[in-house]
Amino acid sequence: MKDIKIGDWVTSYTAGIWQVYRVIDDFYELRWSLQEEKKKSDRTLICSKRLFNSKWKRSFSSESCHHVFVDLLSSDDVRRISVEFNKNPKLQEAFEKYEPKDSNLLSDIGFSLPESYDYDDFAKEVESLLAGRIAHGLIMDEILEILEGSDVFQYKGKYPQNARIQFFCQNYEISSSELIFRRYRTLNF
Repeated sequence: MKDIKIGDWVTSYTAGIWQVYRVIDDFYELRWSLQEEKKKSDRTLICSKRLFNSKWKRSFSSESCHHVFVDLLSSDDVRRISVEFNKNPKLQEAFEKYEPKDSNLLSDIGFSLPESYDYDDFAKEVESLLAGRIAHGLIMDEILEILEGSDVFQYKGKYPQNARIQFFCQNYEISSSELIFRRYRTLNF
């Protein structure tokens, strides 16, 4: 893996000049069945904030992507950033104050509901299973354990899918190498 650290100037998945503000590694991959092997990820995710677009015009934004899409800037480009900051100290100040948007992970589990089990019943059952628990934070294994003990579980992973539960991991929250989910929603498609 490339040796990319917080503070490095890089190119990223989206064109432009970016600075790394977070490196996410040491987490378990999500698994969709408790029978699957639990594995530490070999992926590293890079969170960065953009200073300039590809034409070297101010263009603040943020993104996260797999480290294979990220490369260190050349020393000439790093010097050019210093020159730009020296010419325009307010640009540097604004960039340092810029707070990137949270980088969230969304994860879905799909279901194939039969005609006899309508979506409203599905949504109500999911709410009864998760509503009081997820705000405190659940890892995917805990979510799967909860679902396995329910009526909806028999429809999980079958096709065609017509309902899903979407889980939100806010800003890649991780505890003990586990991604923490604190919100969900059900979707009718």
